[in-house]
Amino acid sequence: MRILSLSLENIGPFDKAELEFIADSERDKAPVTLITGENGAGKSIILDAIRGMFGVDYCALERPIWRKNVSFRVAMDVLAPNASAAFREAIADFRQVRQHRSCVG
Repeated sequence: MRILSLSLENIGPFDKAELEFIADSERDKAPVTLITGENGAGKSIILDAIRGMFGVDYCALERPIWRKNVSFRVAMDVLAPNASAAFREAIADFRQVRQHRSCVG
């Protein structure tokens, strides 16, 4: 499985962010992605958002990454060509639920 992109809205320090990990023209290559930045820039938040997309059955987050009293959005596009149909369906379900998830309070 490869993560193609991640969209964040009102997550950690990000008002709105669109991260592309693999461009369409590079899908056949073995990419390496580095996430760098100053302390507090949101590097760990990006990783937590990716982990959170797989749900609490996979890995619970140790801290809330969304902002209080504001709706938030996390969406992720993945490429999983050799995955089973059940796995692809599970990822699509997670993506659909979290893409439309909002939290107030």
